[in-house]
Amino acid sequence: MPPLTHLDFEYTNYCAKFNKQHRSLEEYNARMRQFAKTDLDLHKLNLHLETSKVAHNAFSDWTDEERALHLSTGLNNELRTDSYLHEMDTRFAQLDETHPEDFKSTLDWTTEPDVV
Repeated sequence: MPPLTHLDFEYTNYCAKFNKQHRSLEEYNARMRQFAKTDLDLHKLNLHLETSKVAHNAFSDWTDEERALHLSTGLNNELRTDSYLHEMDTRFAQLDETHPEDFKSTLDWTTEPDVV
């Protein structure tokens, strides 16, 4: 059996921290490869950050496809329709920036008639 690497140690700690379980050795190895890719990406980002640092989270061993499916907009494919997005747009107030004189400098939300 080959000696444990730093990556083996880090991934094992990650699995323990986020209660990760694998159904097979193949899945474990695939997830560890994804974790290694994310680890490299985080390391590269941290080289350029001065006031903050990025670190692993529970999704660090997910593939790009898994992240896109589950973490993108929060809307599943059935809801990503033009009519749904139009309906969402009509629910939120739109600022007309062409008339800045209409903007109030202060606003008391308790006196607004449309606030629920």
